[in-house]
Amino acid sequence: MNWLNSLFSNKKTEEEHRWPMALPNVRIVSIHIEKTAGTTFYEDLKKIYGVQKVVRVDTHQHDRLAVNRDFSFSARRLQDAEILHGHIKKDQLQRYFELPQDVSWITWIREPGERVLSSYNYLSAILKEMVDPQKNPDLLKKLKRNFGEYLYRPEARDQMAESLEGFRLNEFSFIGLTHRYSEDMQLLANKFQWPEVPLLSPKNVSPKEKIDLSPEEKSLLRQVNPRDYRLYEEVLKLREINK
Repeated sequence: MNWLNSLFSNKKTEEEHRWPMALPNVRIVSIHIEKTAGTTFYEDLKKIYGVQKVVRVDTHQHDRLAVNRDFSFSARRLQDAEILHGHIKKDQLQRYFELPQDVSWITWIREPGERVLSSYNYLSAILKEMVDPQKNPDLLKKLKRNFGEYLYRPEARDQMAESLEGFRLNEFSFIGLTHRYSEDMQLLANKFQWPEVPLLSPKNVSPKEKIDLSPEEKSLLRQVNPRDYRLYEEVLKLREINK
């Protein structure tokens, strides 16, 4: 029957759907910021609500909507969702979906310097896997930027603030901190009355590669991420107020 299902698939591309699409069952929208434990949170959400109720929606790094990383998808899959999670901005969510007024918004953030270092280590590790240093001893050195050079790349600059563009912080029902993942998941469980399930520790964490930053690099890190540092400090203050 699988070949019949694929032959008569009800999946359509983005261009074949009518937007915005009403999603009356959605209870939570989780905005995934890169390198902030979002992948772990996504997996935990599937454990809590069930795989069929959690749908990943992404638009970052391309101009098309991907549903569960697929560019062709059924409307039914979206309309059955209780949870949306992914790399998607507020204006894009409003373009594609009509969401309930009482939907809860959740995101996770991280100390900005740690997030940038984690991203750098992650990309460096991928590069090492792709390039054989035995066969190409000079290529890796040529391709790999040092940390100071990496700071000038778009993904190293104010990515948390960019991801949350259009939101006011008080719109979020919860903003978690990556370094407090386990404790914050317990707070979320109490808030949303989640059942007790075995939760994960943050994964997709880059290999620990010690980088001794120069005073200039530390200064540049703050200089190129002013919005992220301001956002992080504002979230810490809000959490302190709401204790």
